[in-house]
Amino acid sequence: MAQVRIRKALQIKNRLAGEIANLNKLIQNNNSHREGVTQFDVKKLLVDRSNTVAKLVAVKSSLATANVAIYGKLTVLAELKDEIKFLRGLNTNSGEDEVGYGERAKTVKVVAEVTAADVELAVTHLTLEIEKLQDEVDYFNSTVEITIPD
Repeated sequence: MAQVRIRKALQIKNRLAGEIANLNKLIQNNNSHREGVTQFDVKKLLVDRSNTVAKLVAVKSSLATANVAIYGKLTVLAELKDEIKFLRGLNTNSGEDEVGYGERAKTVKVVAEVTAADVELAVTHLTLEIEKLQDEVDYFNSTVEITIPD
């Protein structure tokens, strides 16, 4: 077992996830092959994959336990980011629009209740909140140590 800061554990988690993705690809691409022609020992790769998954589960479990202390901040961060995505997806078009076809076509006035300027102002405020919270999470991640498998 090793003591590492959360920031390092997150890097290890991502590396392990990448290794699993690579092993998955190798196993899937090489499981069925011409007899006598093989580049990989798929059964060994399956063992390697199983061991790597076990390490990933241990790292994720340690991270989850440590993150209980900042779970509220992580939840708020996620919701603020979703709010920005929602706001940026709003139709803020205003002006005239043609509806109908041919002789039945007519021009109507379209008004956005929330304007593009409103959206940008809200996004700016939300971004500042996100940056403040992210700084707090980054500080936590760079100072708190957890135990993970070697």
